Amino acid sequence: MDFVREFDGLFVRHPPYIDAAGVRHWDHTRFDVAGSVQGISPLMHREYSGLAGMDLYPVGENRWHATLLAGADGGLFCGVDNYLLGYFGRLDAVVAEICRGVRPVLVGEWELGSD
Repeated sequence: MDFVREFDGLFVRHPPYIDAAGVRHWDHTRFDVAGSVQGISPLMHREYSGLAGMDLYPVGENRWHATLLAGADGGLFCGVDNYLLGYFGRLDAVVAEICRGVRPVLVGEWELGSD
């Protein structure tokens, strides 16, 4: 997959940020296929893929609680709890959006306890 060759290992600090006690805390994204595959449960992977309507492949994390997933069509999705969000467009443009702090759009959610 071109995504892995191009972005695996990339770590980016980006907006938004918060200032607390005189320290600026930036958001961050880490593209790490091996780490994100280990960190996602099979149930969540199935649910996210179902919401997207395609196979999704874990490719990274945002702030340790959101899983980044690449779609079979080249799109990039973000799974947080029972929500799936997405970035749409060419992959290089999507990564540039993340670096600028652009938020993904809601794709869908599943009802908790529906497993």
